Amino acid sequence: EGSAVRHLSARSQLRASTKIGLTGLEVELGGARRVSTLSKLGFAVALGSHGVALRLRYQRAGQTFMMPVQLAQSPDLTIAALALAIPSATFALLKLLWVDPARKRRQREKLAMRREQHRTRTMEDEH
Repeated sequence: EGSAVRHLSARSQLRASTKIGLTGLEVELGGARRVSTLSKLGFAVALGSHGVALRLRYQRAGQTFMMPVQLAQSPDLTIAALALAIPSATFALLKLLWVDPARKRRQREKLAMRREQHRTRTMEDEH
């Protein structure tokens, strides 16, 4: 049994692992991202003699919720590749189309509020 973790950023990581057991060899590839100080989302695709499985994971404040989804009963590289590509693309699109714009909007609103506070203080100081 072995695994390797590569940190893409302070909040994102990729993981690869292999397991050898009585049922044979299993290879698992996946990733996770910290979405808040207490929450982490992740997924992994396992390919082994049992077939192909997608494991969705959500961690929050010490609790882990995992939802395994059996995608194929026998090992199939095409299904495994699609199982890796689709969640990865979904996360990337969500970040690009929803998370980043919301963060930029909050930053603009915060800056506008600070500017208004500064303007109000400056006008009060002048009078």
